[in-house]
Amino acid sequence: AIPRISKLIDVNKCDENFANGRFIRNIFEEAQINQAKRIVAMKKHANKNELKRLIANDFNIKISNSDKSKNKIGFISKSA
Repeated sequence: AIPRISKLIDVNKCDENFANGRFIRNIFEEAQINQAKRIVAMKKHANKNELKRLIANDFNIKISNSDKSKNKIGFISKSA
């Protein structure tokens, strides 16, 4: 899973709107959703270890530069 996370960071860190903390949080939230879908698909009761473990496939997340929002957060300086 770590190589996949590293690749996601490397691909997106050059963007001027990259926010490391927010980006990482979003990655892990998507991974948790994928984990839940995986566990439901098992069609058996998951044990404690399965509920706590994120696997590499949980990080199959597509984040591209074209998905960026056009709305920026923060202050915009006005040029005179």
